[in-house]
Amino acid sequence: SVGTPSIGTTVARIIFKDLDFSNETTPMHVPHMGGATDVQFFGCKMGMITGTYTAIGCAFPTGIIFDAGVQVLRGCVLYGSPTIARGASADWGGDTLVTGGTGTHVAGSLLVSTDVRCCNTVLDVGAKNAGLTVEPGGLVVCAADAYLGGLNNAYAGLRVSNSAVLAYDYTSFAVPTITGLTYELLVSGSIYNWGAILYGGKGIDTADGGRIVAIDPGPNGVALATPFVPSVTLTRIPPSTMTVGMICQVGINGPSLVVPTTVSVGAGWNGRFLLPFTYNGVDGIDFAVEAWVGTSFYFAVCSTTIAKDMAEGEAFILGIAFGYVFTAGVGWDIRVRITNNDPLQTVDAVAAFMLP
Repeated sequence: SVGTPSIGTTVARIIFKDLDFSNETTPMHVPHMGGATDVQFFGCKMGMITGTYTAIGCAFPTGIIFDAGVQVLRGCVLYGSPTIARGASADWGGDTLVTGGTGTHVAGSLLVSTDVRCCNTVLDVGAKNAGLTVEPGGLVVCAADAYLGGLNNAYAGLRVSNSAVLAYDYTSFAVPTITGLTYELLVSGSIYNWGAILYGGKGIDTADGGRIVAIDPGPNGVALATPFVPSVTLTRIPPSTMTVGMICQVGINGPSLVVPTTVSVGAGWNGRFLLPFTYNGVDGIDFAVEAWVGTSFYFAVCSTTIAKDMAEGEAFILGIAFGYVFTAGVGWDIRVRITNNDPLQTVDAVAAFMLP
């Protein structure tokens, strides 16, 4: 059907209802049509369907891989080992359930907007299967009303790998809940008490980049929007060291990336200090956003130097006075290059991200 009101404030262009795609042998890609609510699936049996869409009350097959676009899931059931691949973004909530297999794996970005349950993972201690695993380079953001729960997980309720990030809104009393059969929270191989971190502090970080980050979604905070498009968090940058991280990918099949013309804190290319930074008066920190095609450097998008003290949570602009459009199909890699020019001081925690 066409023209039926969607779950958001817009009208869907295409709606699939009560259809069975589970026997399709050819993967189906939903093209980007302007937003995740433009193409909607209601009560369908999904197959290997990727792209940008909303699914409500749908069932997904074992081993589904979301490898491009943005997927909004509400009240869905996913069986066995779903993966959000690098470059893909998702927004899950509305009592969405993941059950069985090796749990949920997030190498791209996932916004947990309301209730999500990740349950019944199989026992494989060597693989460290968890209800939800944030893979290296992955990002999971828990919105203010998120409930990220688990039951009967054979290992951890939540596992944050090295160079992976879990972020949560510490200004809300409705902080997410994580449970597991053996451990509550595993970060870079270390066991932590989940409740103590959320209620008693503002996160943790490890030497290899695994992070639990407390976010204040105020003027200088990270926007918890749909889709949440970051980023990369680079931490513990040693003296006189240059570090490069992937901000995002503009893939072959996904939407183009539009950078706003008006650049300010909260729009355009931005960075944010997760911990205080003390400027030594001589050597600052250089930031540069770069566009790569494959393994080849293409051009420098913008850059800035921080040569002053920065408070915890303080944002700054890497941006430019005019916009860019990175067209899908080329295969862009958008990276940030951070150079710590200080010969003595380690930069403890700088998050580099883009707010579109």
